[in-house]
Amino acid sequence: MCSFPTLRREFTTRGELRLRVGVEAGRSTPRSQFHRGALSTMRPLYLEDSGQVTVFILNPGGGYVSGDVYDLSVEVEEGAELLLTTQSATKVYRTTGLPACQTMSVRVADRGVMEYLPDQLIVYRDGCYEQLGDFELSPTAHLLVGEVITPGWSPTSEPFEYEEIRLRSSVWVCDESGERRPLLVDFLRICPPESVTGIGVLEGHSHCGQLLIIDRRLDEAFMDEVLALAEKCPAEVGVTLTGAEFTCADGGPAPRCLVVRSLGRGTGEIDALHRAIANTARTRFFERPNINLRKY
Repeated sequence: MCSFPTLRREFTTRGELRLRVGVEAGRSTPRSQFHRGALSTMRPLYLEDSGQVTVFILNPGGGYVSGDVYDLSVEVEEGAELLLTTQSATKVYRTTGLPACQTMSVRVADRGVMEYLPDQLIVYRDGCYEQLGDFELSPTAHLLVGEVITPGWSPTSEPFEYEEIRLRSSVWVCDESGERRPLLVDFLRICPPESVTGIGVLEGHSHCGQLLIIDRRLDEAFMDEVLALAEKCPAEVGVTLTGAEFTCADGGPAPRCLVVRSLGRGTGEIDALHRAIANTARTRFFERPNINLRKY
């Protein structure tokens, strides 16, 4: 089984992406962009009239292997709006000794919007993968992050042939004294060699998803809308509305956090749920049309 060492000296940075989005002439636009190695982006797109910019991340390398590190850094300036996605699924192949790793550092300023809805994460036979997300938000920012995890094909046709997956997301907001305070720490670990199909783990399902929404305007009414969507979904879905009790730098309360966990038997049903929840948030908070990424 792969180990997850703290020191990264043995890892190799295969791809690096730096993106900063601001507002110019009434619409959001990349102000600076840098990419190196097996990461790049497509030309920025505007899929609607709201001024939100959509950016597709490209990985021409085809997939992640042992010891690879992919570093992403995103900054959304005051009032800017970014929809970030991937051109295709993230594929993790066989790893030996060291996992593949992706780190993502995101900063969202006042009234900024960051929606991150990548295609599914597929981990193949004997693969280990670690994903670390660090999100620092203004109290008036809006963050939505989704992930769908899919087991990859194996020559024996047996499911769950990968070794281990670890996903960790930390969300931070500055309090009234300017100190960086944790708002949410979310950790997901799936380890098939320890058995994942039984009671209390995947409960016989093959796919899982998680969706985080951070916004000060989240309330019980919005949660009821999400619960109604969850009831229509064929997947098993759990929804939690939570948060931290402290005063932010602007004198207002800390943003609230909506966490959606789902277990299903296919990528499509979980992805459809995530899109439906994202569209509900877009309608309620921004009066914006539904997401239509038109990839296929």
